[in-house]
Amino acid sequence: MTRLSPITITAFAMLVLVVVAGIFVVSRPRHHPPRAVVEDLPEEPSLSPAPAQVIAVVEEPRPRRTPPAAAPVVAPPPPPAADARRPLEDTAALFKRRGLLIAAHKKQLVFEADEKAFEVVKASQATRGAIRQINEEFAKRIETIPMLSPSGHPVAEGSGAPVDTYLGAENARREAIRGVLDADSAAAFENAERNAEIGVRAHYRRQWGQELRAKAPWPSVQPTEEQ
Repeated sequence: MTRLSPITITAFAMLVLVVVAGIFVVSRPRHHPPRAVVEDLPEEPSLSPAPAQVIAVVEEPRPRRTPPAAAPVVAPPPPPAADARRPLEDTAALFKRRGLLIAAHKKQLVFEADEKAFEVVKASQATRGAIRQINEEFAKRIETIPMLSPSGHPVAEGSGAPVDTYLGAENARREAIRGVLDADSAAAFENAERNAEIGVRAHYRRQWGQELRAKAPWPSVQPTEEQ
């Protein structure tokens, strides 16, 4: 019998080992790794993200600058009774002063006009003296006549006494002159006096008006002075 060489025996043994190892590997039980059991769990509701919190920026109102409190207006105490009567007293004094000025103007008008009339009618000294005396009485009478207000009503200090007027005093003066002269002389004298008054009034009108405005003006309207 043929003796096997050691090399052949070694190769055959290694072949057997390889085959055995292959059979072992193929035939051994395989252990699969445990698979995770996934249970059908109910789906949790997805939480919606919470709405973003909106922070409103509120501007604080600026404090209004309050103006400084005005000092309380304290009504002045009522004036005494004497002060309450003062405006009326001042007005009465104004009317009285104006009345005296107008009376002085009328006296000057009559006196100067009559002196011119005496020369025109060639009056005697007795007639001149009598008429001058009548004019003096006329001047005293018109000084007591109350002054007329701008509305035309007399401003009298008395209450029930009749109110005298310039027209009444003038008519009384003319009647007294007619009693001194006869009818023709009286008519001639009145005509000469009337013409002389026109010249005297024209000469003094501006001066008398300025005097009234300066010393006793009307509060609002100054009527034309009737001489």
